[in-house]
Amino acid sequence: MLNTLIIIMANYLFLLLPAIGAVWFLRLPRALQKEVVVIGLLTGALALLLGRLIAAFYFDPRPFVTGHFAPLIPHDPDNGFPSDHTLLSSAIAMTVTLRDRRFGLVLWPLALLVSLARIASGLHSPTDVIGSFVLAICAGFAADRVGGESYDALRADALPGTEWAVRCEGGWRLHRSDSALLISGGGSIEL
Repeated sequence: MLNTLIIIMANYLFLLLPAIGAVWFLRLPRALQKEVVVIGLLTGALALLLGRLIAAFYFDPRPFVTGHFAPLIPHDPDNGFPSDHTLLSSAIAMTVTLRDRRFGLVLWPLALLVSLARIASGLHSPTDVIGSFVLAICAGFAADRVGGESYDALRADALPGTEWAVRCEGGWRLHRSDSALLISGGGSIEL
């Protein structure tokens, strides 16, 4: 029974994160949705790129290879670093966390469960999943920095009637370029 639960979690739980993330995403203002798409795509692409780059130079054999046992889920004996399931799960959790910390806290435990199931199934070592978490977190912060600066520039040049969201204490504030003036530093003045 426990093995079946581990197999289900290791193989399929990671699919729950994009589903939950999509529900959260669809409830956002349209202007913020655009920013989340950019940040999410940058986070995912950068995390994947970094993971592939590191994997080209660092080989971590899967635990079932070094431990000489059959894993719960059949798998090729290739490089275990990074854990793609954990990388995807944590990239989604990081993207959401960057825009909504409270909701992000719902996704991180699920990403952790995915990683623990991948370890328990014999497919990944703790190094593989910790590396995936670190890569996704670093990629998220880098994407937020790059994407956030790009959105700041877009907001400054906004056409009349254009909407954008500005982070403020307690959440987000939606602005329209014909009713608010964006000032340097990310603040705004109501007109």
